Amino acid sequence: MTEARPFALAVALALSVGCSMPAPTESQQDGLRTLHNDWTSDGDGFVTFDLDVGSETSMLVTIDAESPYLAYVKNLYGPDGNVVVDGEAWAQSDQSLVGGVYIDVVSSLGWPLLSADTLAPGTWSVEVGVTDVEGFYVSGANVAFDAQLKTDDDLSGGVMGADIVYVGPVIQDVAARTAVEEAVGHWQDLYASVGISLEPEYWELDGPATMAAPGDGNAADYIAIAEQTNFRNVNVVIVEDIDSSLGQVYGIAGGIPGALVATESSAVAVSVLVNAGPDLVFSEEDVRLLGETMAHETGHFTGLSHPVEGTMDHWDALDDTPDCGSTNACESALGSNLMFPYPVCDGACTPQDELTNQQGGITNRYVGVE
Repeated sequence: MTEARPFALAVALALSVGCSMPAPTESQQDGLRTLHNDWTSDGDGFVTFDLDVGSETSMLVTIDAESPYLAYVKNLYGPDGNVVVDGEAWAQSDQSLVGGVYIDVVSSLGWPLLSADTLAPGTWSVEVGVTDVEGFYVSGANVAFDAQLKTDDDLSGGVMGADIVYVGPVIQDVAARTAVEEAVGHWQDLYASVGISLEPEYWELDGPATMAAPGDGNAADYIAIAEQTNFRNVNVVIVEDIDSSLGQVYGIAGGIPGALVATESSAVAVSVLVNAGPDLVFSEEDVRLLGETMAHETGHFTGLSHPVEGTMDHWDALDDTPDCGSTNACESALGSNLMFPYPVCDGACTPQDELTNQQGGITNRYVGVE
């Protein structure tokens, strides 16, 4: 049933009621220790999942509430019982760093993010809030919890697998496929600057010409893609066009960060029509922009936010991406950063080929990077 009180006012801590939650099931997938559990939200609309951390150095937790309900991470507690991530404080801040704190169909949170953060051995707890689409808390809702943990003693670089999935009519579009594969070369160069070797693998799967943004529709298609491709790789779904509430988009990520387990949000989607431009022919600059699009959206999928939003009044929380307060100032200071929210074009477009040390660190800590 729906708990009749608004999201903004509900601050009660989840309490375990009824029978005890079972221990999570554990498996090994592509070098990651993977935990899974299912439980229901309590009378206040909360549920807390525990996971035991050993010698691992990074983790990714994913929360998927049964449809039509939504979920978010309210708090992450360390083994000492202290709050490591205050989700509600981050959600209300004018800075971004931690994903999973916003209400969504699928919410994922990665930890640690910065070099000063640690993943100490012991029992960590993830407190989750479950709401309906109007923001009212929901009791008795089924919630799936998944966690992947990696052990990586060198977080200065690694290997990222990307499954480039051609869907529907794009499979037969030789020009588009050629442009994508040339653009992947640009993407590889961009990620090499922060020590990441990008290893692409190409797939062809049936599907429609136009797909919704991940998490906004085509749930069965995105889940099927994630179930068929490599577990640890990021899925980059190449379609003719994306049906998005944001309007015409070059590409869009299913999460910041994105989930590795099979969910309706477990992908990056890229539109070949928008990237080709009004003439629908890929110029050399179009190919470069396509490579930047794939690298940008996959950057989101690994946990990177925009250094500044297009409104110029919300920033990431990194020390090495300067805050700015106007369009001109932000385009001057950050317009060449890969994660800038839009291409900066005056005739030609400025190459967006820069990542800072802290941005590179977040990407390297993502559990999908080996």
